[in-house]
Amino acid sequence: MTSRTVAIYTDRVAAGGFTVWVALAATAAAGLGPLNVVEAVFLVAPLVLIPLCLAVLGATTRPSRIAALLMPVGAGMSVCSLWLEAGKPAAFLAGGWVLVCALLAAAGVLRLFRGEFRSVQGICSNACFLFLLAGSVWFTLHRAGVAPFGYPPTTVFLAAVHFHFSGCVFPAVLGATLGLSPRTAGRKLLSAPAAVAMLAGLALLVAGNVRRAPEIKSAGATLLVAAAFALAVLALSARAHLRTSAARLLLPLSVAALLAGMSLVAVFAVSELLGRTWLGVPEMAMTHGPLNAAGFALCALLAFRFELRGQESGTSGGEAANGSRTAG
Repeated sequence: MTSRTVAIYTDRVAAGGFTVWVALAATAAAGLGPLNVVEAVFLVAPLVLIPLCLAVLGATTRPSRIAALLMPVGAGMSVCSLWLEAGKPAAFLAGGWVLVCALLAAAGVLRLFRGEFRSVQGICSNACFLFLLAGSVWFTLHRAGVAPFGYPPTTVFLAAVHFHFSGCVFPAVLGATLGLSPRTAGRKLLSAPAAVAMLAGLALLVAGNVRRAPEIKSAGATLLVAAAFALAVLALSARAHLRTSAARLLLPLSVAALLAGMSLVAVFAVSELLGRTWLGVPEMAMTHGPLNAAGFALCALLAFRFELRGQESGTSGGEAANGSRTAG
């Protein structure tokens, strides 16, 4: 299978997954079925966003192509896992998603060893799958009913959610943005600080949760907010060079959702640091979660996918897909 064939296949996987996800999200929002809103938000990642990440970033190694073929099975098993009570059967089903994520992580490591570590774009586009693997492990721990560090089940599940979104999709979008933006002085100035702030922010959030230190978590949230604003500037700069109308429409929507969602993160971090309850986890799940998943991540990945498909079909003057296809 060529990278383009895999991209077409994962497009179809994402389209089918989106139909399933809409039905699951609607039932969760209506209070029907076994899923809650946070679980429905999480499922947009395996069903839709990760297939789109692979389509946008490209699949040029054998592990990534195998992962693409197994993706519908792994995503379907993650859905079934959430329908069961926590325990060994649910953990076994979650293991299907771990296998897919492990293959993607192996592909990312392989590409990094082949030289992708030399650029910010390459690091973001490949290392994102390592965070995805970590997220799948936390998801499996949650479905097994395991509580590392004495965390309650909700915290374990939220760790899985954040590794999928902040850990995987966020850097993947940054990598794709750098792949489609011109090599200007502004890009050179912002790309490395954005990547460092993103990765350091996630690390501090993890450390803050492990040590139960609100000040460390607040520092991590601050860095993630700064990275989001840098990404917004880079994305809007890239928009001027996009040739498909769908991409030019979706990218600003993605930026608006990103800034709105990360503003809520800033408020949540400050309130937690001060011991206030301006925003709680339920409020964040109902606001930040959908903004980040359906607003930022989905719109951004669709924008880049439409742009690349336009290039591949010749609507951009016959140019082939460019350097954003660096991962996997």
